[in-house]
Amino acid sequence: MERLRLLPVIMLMLTCMCVPFAALGMQDTVSDSTEATGMEPAQSPSTAQALTENASSDPQPVGGIANNFWEMTEQGGWLMWPIYGTFVLGIIIIIYQFMKLRFDQKRTPALLLKNLEDADIEDIQRMAEKHTDTYLGNLVNKLCMIHKRNKNMLALQEELEGFLKTAKERFEVNRSFTVLLSDTAGALGLLGTVWGMYLTFMPGKLESQQIITGMGIALVTTLGGLVVSIILNFAIAWMNARFHSRLEWVEEQAFVFRDRFGEVQGLAMPKHAGLLSGAVSSQMLATPPETKTTRPQEPTHLRIISGESQVGEVGMELPKPYEVRVLDQDGEPIKKQQVSFEANGSQISFTDSQGFITIETDSRGRARTPAKLGPRVGKHTVTVRVNGHAELSREMEVESRPGLPDKMIVLSGNTQVANPGEQLTAPFAIKLEDGFGNPVPAQSVVFKVIRNKGRFANDKDEIELSSDVEGVVSTSFWLANQPGSNAVRVQVKSRTKRKLETYFESMGVNRNAQ
Repeated sequence: MERLRLLPVIMLMLTCMCVPFAALGMQDTVSDSTEATGMEPAQSPSTAQALTENASSDPQPVGGIANNFWEMTEQGGWLMWPIYGTFVLGIIIIIYQFMKLRFDQKRTPALLLKNLEDADIEDIQRMAEKHTDTYLGNLVNKLCMIHKRNKNMLALQEELEGFLKTAKERFEVNRSFTVLLSDTAGALGLLGTVWGMYLTFMPGKLESQQIITGMGIALVTTLGGLVVSIILNFAIAWMNARFHSRLEWVEEQAFVFRDRFGEVQGLAMPKHAGLLSGAVSSQMLATPPETKTTRPQEPTHLRIISGESQVGEVGMELPKPYEVRVLDQDGEPIKKQQVSFEANGSQISFTDSQGFITIETDSRGRARTPAKLGPRVGKHTVTVRVNGHAELSREMEVESRPGLPDKMIVLSGNTQVANPGEQLTAPFAIKLEDGFGNPVPAQSVVFKVIRNKGRFANDKDEIELSSDVEGVVSTSFWLANQPGSNAVRVQVKSRTKRKLETYFESMGVNRNAQ
């Protein structure tokens, strides 16, 4: 696949290399004929007639509307073939993705779906092992293996999310390459436009056949490149929608397994119970199935699915969304139940940059929202409540850490004067901050002498140090033994948002001299 990615780039490079050579060849032909005679070549009527007959027999582009595919290809010239190549390669990749989804749909047995709801876990795993070449079979098999080691529902949820993330990343590789092919087709069409204009105007004279040939190449290649690019873009969007629709269906089925076999605090969950808030009461487990549909649903359980104990970078969206589930007294999900998420003044924001949002649960009783951290470093709490039921609330704590270094502030040490060879009174000290003014610890900073022969505490002209919890880095410095200016460059070695460096200047002056 890595080699396939380079194919359109190589094709474009070869095309660009051919253009100047072809132009030089044409120019040499004209110049050679002119130099041989020293004047414009005169043509007798018989010679002109012969040239006309030869021109009519050459496979050159001709004027007029193309009647078929081959005539259009002839008008566009050799540049049409790379455009066709990008189209064929892109369609092959899209058909391959389509066949994978069709295969997955056909190979996923209905029996496996039925087993997820009724069979025991051993039967489910045996069935899944026979169909690991499908998304659902592979995922269920992984969940069964995780369940043997850890029956906690959160462990199953993490495995599920990891599987879906990997599947999306693999699909994105092919999608990105097809997008590259679409862009390459458009670029080749533009190259054909430039090449056609070159053939039209560079010979120095405008003749009818010359104009028809050059403009024909320009128009046909541009048309071909745009058509191919548009077709590939529509096909990419269609395939992207089909893939994500299929993956959402797989996720729905995996939730059935997770909700049925996941455990909370060591107790097995009832069917479709999901993640419950607190311990599961014996009364709920003993409720006869036939009474579940006779009683009105009342929210009695609120359980966190994801979003708790996360660590993120200030000003950025949290890695996982906040997600909870609301269930009734029988462990069944409640849909269209309003759930509120409140940031409690911690500067965490939800949709529309607000610190408060209310969301209705879906058919599985879930309420979910992404969240963005504010500019402050530290621990923050988000409170989740079921509206109308004050007793049903949970708190989720997250931690925000500084972002990448964005500023370097000089604290002390610049423009000092001392005797040559002596240690400067104040150390060289800088402070690193992120874009919100938070100190950034544990960042590697290099101090290097760039003028004269001063030295640091390690008796060398270069030292590498790490910033402390306050983002501060400092070092002592000894001037060179010779009088004169000393200069030190300071650079952040760790990854930063932009290049960060500063300089310290100091002067060695023999103040003891009389």
